[in-house]
Amino acid sequence: MLDNTKTAAPTTISQDGSKWYALTVKSRHEKTVAKALSYKRIAEFVPVYQDRRRWSDRWKSVETPLFPGYVFCFFSLERRAAVLSTPGVTSIVSFGGRAGAIPDTEIAALRAIAGSGLPARPWPHWLQGERVMIVGGPLRGVVGRVSCAGQSRHIVLSVDLLQRSVAVPVDHSLIVAIERTAGPAGCVRSAVNQPEAFQ
Repeated sequence: MLDNTKTAAPTTISQDGSKWYALTVKSRHEKTVAKALSYKRIAEFVPVYQDRRRWSDRWKSVETPLFPGYVFCFFSLERRAAVLSTPGVTSIVSFGGRAGAIPDTEIAALRAIAGSGLPARPWPHWLQGERVMIVGGPLRGVVGRVSCAGQSRHIVLSVDLLQRSVAVPVDHSLIVAIERTAGPAGCVRSAVNQPEAFQ
């Protein structure tokens, strides 16, 4: 199950130029950093999931960051110093020497999963498979790629800047293909409903 921190976070770019960025943080400091950012009135987002781990005598469910080592943060670069001075923060994820903003659609999709109650888990960065849209249920409108493993089908959502993905199980009757791409033989055709243009 995916959850998120309690801080309410916007999902659109604000008038002051604030955008979503990813912060790298010290190992196992995700929640501590999130709390410190919240104290500074800086919106943050730390998606977590319930990871079943085996102890010596039993299985235990442990709340674990879906993106270990990262905290998503919504701020204007004018507040860069305030963000970077937060204990536990090591850097802002950058590309080509510039802080890389994360598309609002990717954050919105992750937040939709967080509120869906569906089980989610980390997934290898996934660029294959049919590009699909969920047309029903709590993830209605979310776009991702479909992955099949045996009889299981998952929708995979990626944060491209981090080269990380997350997967959630999906009912094939609730997804529709929006772009034909290469995928495992037989998997894509049986996993999605094909609009007329793709039949």
